[in-house]
Amino acid sequence: MSSAPVEVDQDLLNQVFSEGASVLSNFGQYESISRSYAVSGKGLAHCYPLLKEILAVAPECNLPMTQIREAVSYAANQHHLNKTKLTILNWAGQRTERIITMLAHLRRLTNNQRLAECLGKTSRVDSIKVKQLVEKISLQKFRPSSSSQSLVADATAASDDDDGDVKKKSSPAAAADVLPVKGSGKKLEVKVSNASDLSLDSFGLPKFPSEEEVSDDSFGESQDGEKLLLGLGIKKSTAVQKKPATAAVKTKKPSVKTEKPSVKIKKLWTKYDEAREKYLVNHSNKQWLESTKRQEMIAQMTESERKRRRFAK
Repeated sequence: MSSAPVEVDQDLLNQVFSEGASVLSNFGQYESISRSYAVSGKGLAHCYPLLKEILAVAPECNLPMTQIREAVSYAANQHHLNKTKLTILNWAGQRTERIITMLAHLRRLTNNQRLAECLGKTSRVDSIKVKQLVEKISLQKFRPSSSSQSLVADATAASDDDDGDVKKKSSPAAAADVLPVKGSGKKLEVKVSNASDLSLDSFGLPKFPSEEEVSDDSFGESQDGEKLLLGLGIKKSTAVQKKPATAAVKTKKPSVKTEKPSVKIKKLWTKYDEAREKYLVNHSNKQWLESTKRQEMIAQMTESERKRRRFAK
């Protein structure tokens, strides 16, 4: 199908849309179907009068958006089709998108498989209309004619006849022919090398040596193995020897619980208050301040602990 829209006579297109004005205001199912949706045979049959006239003017089934919008605007002004609050340009833009979607779906039906799928979901009356629309699409530019098909058939037959000669020329035996060298009377003989051939296993994959055929010791002791290791910059001793695996021993450090300063100070001053209350039962506060017991308890505290009595409250 055509990859680019094909322009037609604008006056002729305006006349087509003016005659199909009854369909422009209502596209049926294609009022809510976008281009990415499946083709609706019922929706195409509903718009059959307008689509038939469009295909008569543009059999390629692909029109520029600007021409369609101009034709829709012309028909809307002639028949007062815009019954919405939108402007003529906005309304014509919406109608243009619907028409482009229908034309794209018609081009999609030129594929026989998709046409059969669409007709299988459509009624008999609508299927007849859809078939007539698809038959009106011109595909002469996209499908080879009968004469060109015959030329292709003749060309394939000729290539089959010459196939044996071509195979002979492209075979390795033919590649070993003598080739002339420019600037000298010598001739070089082309030889085919099979050095890149690989041995394949039963699955058709490259066959590699097994573990029994190639071991670490034999690889390290062989001359080819030493050359390969030296080329990679690896010494033989480092390639063969393996470090013994040592089990990691985890040692747990003993956890030491330390009390916070505020907790320690609180305990000291709580003990101090309990001793003071017992002493004041039989003595006065002045005697408590001068008592040796109080002095001993104060002496056990540090200077910072004595000053931070507020933590004990």
